[in-house]
Amino acid sequence: MRVWIWMVLCCGWVYAQTPQKNSLSFALTPEMYASLMAQSVQGSLPQTFKYETIELLVQKVYSKQNRVHLEATTKQYDALLKELKKHTVLPAKVKKECKEFSSLVMVSQGVEYILHINAKEKKPLEILYDKEACLEHFNPQEKLFIGGYNKKGVFLNANGDKKRLATH
Repeated sequence: MRVWIWMVLCCGWVYAQTPQKNSLSFALTPEMYASLMAQSVQGSLPQTFKYETIELLVQKVYSKQNRVHLEATTKQYDALLKELKKHTVLPAKVKKECKEFSSLVMVSQGVEYILHINAKEKKPLEILYDKEACLEHFNPQEKLFIGGYNKKGVFLNANGDKKRLATH
């Protein structure tokens, strides 16, 4: 964990210094940030994440373009889905930490995170965490994809690209 924080701070420092003091034509892109973030997490896998009584086991992480994909499993699929569906706004505890967390994981620089949750004989869940996650009008239901689709009929494919369903 310390290495990960150190790498984030170093990248932030390089990013802040490059345009101001150096005449280098090098700029860190969201794709570079995503790759860095994925590589920094890989060394600590598998890792268990817990929210109240629900546990996820993240077993694989990789980056593709500006997205970090986290593949997880859970034995508590139904409880997780119930918890995710009950929120139309972020819980106060999560909203309070959202901006700080987004800054730390480079979301403000264009990195997006997609959590893929798989459980036996259940539809896969995907949760998209992007720069809209901390906005005041943010509705978590729009970023929850069950079997590839959210409540508004937007499809999230395996690459993380979103497409609206045709309505005719």
